[in-house]
Order: sequence, then structure tokens, then C-alpha cells
Amino acid sequence: MNKKLKLICSVFFLFTLGTNSFAQKDPFVITEPVLLNVGEESVTVDEFWKVYSKNNVTAKAIDPKTVDEYLELFINFKLKVKEAETLGYDTISSLQKELAGYRRQLAQPYLTDQKVTDQLVEEAANRLLEEVNALHLLIKIEPDASPEDSMKMFRKMKSMKARLKTQRDFERMIRSFTNDSDEGTIGEDLGYFSAFDMVYPFETAAYNTKKGEVSDPVRTRFGYHIIYVKDRRAARGQIRTAHIMVRNKPDASAEELKNSEKKAIEIFDKLKAGESFETLAEQFSDDKGTAKKGGLLPWFGTGKMVQSFEDAAFALENDGDFSRPIQTNYGWHIIKRIEKKEAGDENVDVKNLKRRVERDRRGVKSKESFLERVKTAYSFSENRASLTPFKKLIDEDYFDRKWKATEKVVGLTNVLFSLEDTKLIPEKKVFTQADFAAFLEENKKFQRRPANPIETIINDSYRSWVEKELTDFEDARLELKYPDFGSLMKEYRDGILLFELMNDKVWNKAVEDTAGLLQFYERNKESYMWPDRLKASVFTCKNEDLAKKTVKLAKKALKKGTSDEAILTELNADSQLNVSVKSGTFKVGDYPKLDSLDRKIGVSNPIKKGDQFYVFKIEEVLDAAPKQLDEAKGLITAAYQDELEAEWIKSLREKYSFRVSPEAMKGLKRKYKQE
Repeated sequence: MNKKLKLICSVFFLFTLGTNSFAQKDPFVITEPVLLNVGEESVTVDEFWKVYSKNNVTAKAIDPKTVDEYLELFINFKLKVKEAETLGYDTISSLQKELAGYRRQLAQPYLTDQKVTDQLVEEAANRLLEEVNALHLLIKIEPDASPEDSMKMFRKMKSMKARLKTQRDFERMIRSFTNDSDEGTIGEDLGYFSAFDMVYPFETAAYNTKKGEVSDPVRTRFGYHIIYVKDRRAARGQIRTAHIMVRNKPDASAEELKNSEKKAIEIFDKLKAGESFETLAEQFSDDKGTAKKGGLLPWFGTGKMVQSFEDAAFALENDGDFSRPIQTNYGWHIIKRIEKKEAGDENVDVKNLKRRVERDRRGVKSKESFLERVKTAYSFSENRASLTPFKKLIDEDYFDRKWKATEKVVGLTNVLFSLEDTKLIPEKKVFTQADFAAFLEENKKFQRRPANPIETIINDSYRSWVEKELTDFEDARLELKYPDFGSLMKEYRDGILLFELMNDKVWNKAVEDTAGLLQFYERNKESYMWPDRLKASVFTCKNEDLAKKTVKLAKKALKKGTSDEAILTELNADSQLNVSVKSGTFKVGDYPKLDSLDRKIGVSNPIKKGDQFYVFKIEEVLDAAPKQLDEAKGLITAAYQDELEAEWIKSLREKYSFRVSPEAMKGLKRKYKQE
């Protein structure tokens, strides 16, 4: 889901009429009590309760609403939808196109065989419990190579397999492949891998081959492979670590590299002495993206990090253990183990795994099963003999992009296949030779002159065409066949309309109306105040002697206007860990010791806290004052948007008629015990 769609969902609460709102029923017959009328639209008690229950559960941890509060929000929502429809937002082509794009995404799970998908998910989950270490040899071959060429390569690989008995044989063959000037051959040691790391046919062959054995030739889109399985081991699982990084610059000198290693060792010595990993990461790590979080990194498993980093991380036996400094191409790292998940069913994220299966090539199996089901459901019937004339019609014009269906297919009207729906949308649809010719013309830009027979192109194109039409036929019936899908589509449709309407009426208006924003700021600027602040530098010193030296240097720097970096350069000559500094504008509470000082420009005496000594250099005293518009523009703009929206909703409530039934409201509260 993209950022815009997430915003749509969060802003409009996805107000929908429950999962049954698209069930087939007479829209003019209302058998349940009507709670709300907005114009000609009616909402029943049960429909509203489904909406309230769904969204209030979602919001409960943040801001649960009573029924009365929620009804007011729901009325505002309905009025906005009505305004969008009145203004014709539902006819804007760009929004229709956007909705069609979302629909394609949402429809995908309905256009595959979910039982097969579930089987593939289970297979993948089982494979993720084990990692395979393998070598492979590849002879490249084009995906559309002729059957004769494919068979020739297959026999070559079969012959090669017969000569490979041991790992040494395989490694020798890899070396010969590596030295071979033929770019069509590859030999590699792949190391350990697991499910989804390789293309699906390769993965399957590897997992189906025993340790110490060679697989049969396996075809992928790259060509033919044979695989030697060196080892199999239980999956390492997932690990979460933190690290302190001392970066090596790409053009670092020998002296700079030596200093990096020295700094990493000094930090490691501090850790051994009992100092906090998180504090040292914040002070000294060159990975600024993680330093403020104590060096914390995302979860990872096999093959996701640099090998030396990965091996060092998984070698840590207990949570809280940390490694010696280890070197990668990026610099030096000290790694701390935070948490580890062993590979196992209880650690499988089924939803994420299902998404990966559907995106992966293995999802083809699910698609094929779905197509067979559609053929059965809609009485698929075909006459493949009517493809024969096309063998003579595909000529040089086709590959020169000059082929015209209306010129080539004259008098060909036979039916190639048909579909019939007798329930949802009763119709029988026939697909003729002329329809296939139109498909060929439309898709000729994707074809290149082949070495294989024309018949292969015809058969492949016909298969693609049938798959497309079967999918489109089922796709056109999804809203009727699956009420949940229809309900979700209504959510997206209303959300897209309201997003665009809110952009025009509130969000963009607040941004573009600079005069109105300035007036709002002047009326409310006392609500956006800076507290008392100090512009200062905070020096953290290793010991009292260094703190005293820092005081002297800081006073000179304050007087002469020299930088804090000059102080660090002098004090850190023998160790990069002697003194560190943080400079900025600090408010009350940022540093309690700073708050206790006199609010005047100057340098404090050393202040001890724990094992550290602090020196504060105050450069400027800033009293409490309203923030300038530019300093709090985001907050001020958001508040102005709220004001604009409130005024707009008031006008909508005056423009459109709506009515809440007091009797139905009492019945709702009584029924669901909300009084």
C-alpha cells in the first residue's frame, strides 16, 4: 500500500457498510430500522454498528469514541462523500485510473488458487527451517530456445553430471568454467542459502538433492543447471544486533586506517571495563543512522549482511554478548547480540510469507490451478484446430511490426473458445479467430524473430490470450462473487474521492492561502512558544584533568570565536575517546546540570556525573518567546487546516439535509448496551 493510500485510510477511518454491504439484495426494500438519512441514502442500525465496531476497535488504544461521538464523525464523512459526488469527483479520469490501479492490486488474491498458495506457503515455511550449501554449473540458454536446442543442452548437462562423482570433481569443473572464455558457461560456489534466495526451480532442485549428491539438470530462465549439495544445516534463524562502527573512508591513508583500528580497540576496552554499549554507540559510532538508537540494527538472517559481520553476529552465544572489533569493507564493527529467534513455525510471519510466495515465480502454480477452476466454472470449450491457418499468416511483416489483423485475417470467423456464466452475470462469450488476430497485432511489439518454429509463437500467444480472457472474465465478477472485495473497493473509492476533495478544500488551501495562514498565526501565536533556551556546547570528558583543560580552552574559544573542533583536536591527540562534544540550542530538561547554572554567557567549572565530567560553554541566552511562523509552520498549518475543515463541515451541514432517528438511536444503544 503506498503512502497516499495509507493517509486515505487513516484520515477517513475507512467508513464502510460492513462486509455484507455488497450482498445482492433489493436496495429499495429496507427491513431493518433506519438510523440515518443523508439525502436519499439510508443507513440502518446494524450497518452503522458494524462500522462503529470495526473502526472503534482499531482506534481504541488511541481515542475510543462513544456512539454519539462516532455518529457525528460518520455524518461528516457521508456529507463529504456526497459533496465529492455532487462536484463530479467520481468522474475525474485520473481518479478513475488510480482506483483501477488499486483494484488490480486488491484483486490479485482472488485471481489465484488460494489452496495451492497455502500449500506453497507451507512448503516455503518448511524450507526456511534449513539452509543448503551448494555449488552449481550453468549453461545459459534463451527462455524461448527451440525444443531441439533445449534437448541438446539437456543431454550435455546429463553427460557432464555423469562425470562428476565428488566435490573435488565439481570444484575442478567450476575452475574450468571460470577459465572458459565462453560467456555462456558459469560455475559458482553459492555458499549457504534458503527459500526465496534462488529462483524457484533451482531452489526446489537444491532442496530435493541429498548432501554429497549431484542434482539432475534443472531448467530455469537462465538456462540449465546441475547442483552439488556440499552441506545442509538447520537455519540460523533471525538475529537482532547493535553495532558500534568506526568507518574507514574509501580514500583513507595508512595512518588513518591505523587510527580507525586504534579507536575501535579503545572502545572495545571500555566495553570490557563495563561501560554501556548504548552510551558508547551514541558517543562514538560513525553509523549516525543507528548511533542515537544505541547502534540498534534491523533483524537479519543468512545472506543478508557482509559474511564476516554475519558470522561474528551468529557466533555470539547469549543476548548481551559483544564481539571483538571485526573488520569489513566499511570499517571496524563491535557487535552486540540483542535477541535471537530460532527458525521454527512459531517465528514464521504467515502473512508476509504469503506475499512473498505470490510475488515469487512459484506463484505460477497457483495461477495455473486458478485458470483450470475458471474453465470448469464457466464451461470453457475450445477448438484448437482453428489455430492452423495462423501458421501461414505469421510472416516477415509480423516481426517488422507491419502486421495488420484486418488485412491478414480476412474471412476467418471460426470460434476458438467460449465461456458461459449462467449465474452471476448471465452471458455467453465467444472468442473468434479475428479476436485472436487482434491480440497478436496488439502484442507483436513484444515478439522478436525466433530461431524456433512459428508454431511455438502461435501456441505461446494463444495460451497467453486464453489466460488473459479467463482472468478478465472472472475479474469482472469479483464484486458480485465476493462481498468482502466489493466492500473493500467501496472503501478505496470513497477514500480516493475524499483525499482529493480534502486536498482542494482544506490541505492545499491552507498551504496556498498565505494571507489566511498569517492571520491565523497572529491570532494564535501565543500557543506556539519557545521555552527558555541556551545556545551551548556540552563537553563530556574522560577525567577531571581533561575537564580542567577543556575549561581553559573553552574560555579561549568563547573569547576568540574558535570552533569546538579545535578543542577536540588538541585534547584527543593521544586518544579519540578523551573528550566529545554536543553543540546546539538546549531547552530546560535536556541537561539538568545545565539548567542549574546561572543563565549567562560563559564556561562552567567541571561538573561530575557518574564517571564522567562535563563542561558547559554557554554562548547565548534565549528567553521564552513566540515562535516565528517559519519556525513552527508545520504545526501552525495543521491547526489552520483544522479550522478550515470545521468551517467547511458547518457549510456542508447547512447545504445537505440529513436526519438521525431518535427512536432508532435509542434502540441501537439498548440493543448493544451503550446507554
